[in-house]
Amino acid sequence: MKIELTKRPGSPYWYFDYTWKGRRIRKSTKTTDKHLAELAKSKLILQLDRESLGLEQGDIKTEITTFHHKIKSYIDNHYPKRTAETYWLRWRNFLRWIATERKYTFIQDISKQDLEDYKTYRLKQTTIHNKTVSRATVNNELKDLRRLFNIALKLELIKFNVFKNISMLRHTKKVPHYYTDDELQRIFSHLTPRYKPYFITLLYTGMRKGELEQLQWADVDLERKLIHIKPHGDRTISKCRPRTIEMHEQVYQAIMERKQLQESDVYIFSSKQGNVLTKNILYTIFQIAKQKAGVKKGNVHSLRHTFATRLVQNHVDLKYISYLLGHTTVKTTEIYAHIKPPDISTGFLEKHLNWDM
Repeated sequence: MKIELTKRPGSPYWYFDYTWKGRRIRKSTKTTDKHLAELAKSKLILQLDRESLGLEQGDIKTEITTFHHKIKSYIDNHYPKRTAETYWLRWRNFLRWIATERKYTFIQDISKQDLEDYKTYRLKQTTIHNKTVSRATVNNELKDLRRLFNIALKLELIKFNVFKNISMLRHTKKVPHYYTDDELQRIFSHLTPRYKPYFITLLYTGMRKGELEQLQWADVDLERKLIHIKPHGDRTISKCRPRTIEMHEQVYQAIMERKQLQESDVYIFSSKQGNVLTKNILYTIFQIAKQKAGVKKGNVHSLRHTFATRLVQNHVDLKYISYLLGHTTVKTTEIYAHIKPPDISTGFLEKHLNWDM
């Protein structure tokens, strides 16, 4: 729904100018203040959106503060901690903008035009690294906000989701950054013997950092050389797909090194005290080694991309790579390449992954 704000000769007021059901409509906003006219426009768009969807507002009016507390309680009780933190980061950014630019009292006051304006606003913002917020980031934020509003529907805080059918920003998907063999050699040469097994395991399994941090002794079969990756605790990615993968010989040796240290009866890759690693320790250690090696691009997650890329380069079936990575859909894996099926057999990873660390 597109509504223009215009001025008419001889009148101090702002006017709505739009087409509704094939008929052009021009009517006064009854205000001379441009900001108030914009607010009135947002409310009119919301009203017409609801009418076009055949939805009635009824008597539901949920204050934004009430919405916030009820959704927060639900998220904290039903989602892993990291996922909840991501949702709240998205929501706080949006809530701050609503409070500053719209000053709405009720969640039902938010319109599709508000969402379009918010997209424009976010694209002008910068990250903590002083880079412009990317279109892909804005799209991810919108998707997370849509999930929050779907929860609100479930809790009957709203009658329809204003984020439903919102258009995503077009953007060119970047090929994930991966390391060359030379870069890997240089980076791993600067890792300490204590932490080298951690990163070897990430490289040779394609696991997410959070999955490695939560990996337990009960999840590995050392005799059959298998790793069972599954959700654990509140730091596991909620979209993690449980899977079983074979151990590369390098991974087997890395895990045996950890076993000999006997630091934890529960976690394989623990702290010296036997606890789960703190959130950013592996990221920091890897960044330091990368800087010493003179490698500028990438981070610890790029080891996962390197794992997938090497398999792609060796013509491994995309569906199998998707399984190994624990993607919930092969669409996520398509960013790497379209490849032909291989002859998958025992010793499969030994055959295709052969970095010398």
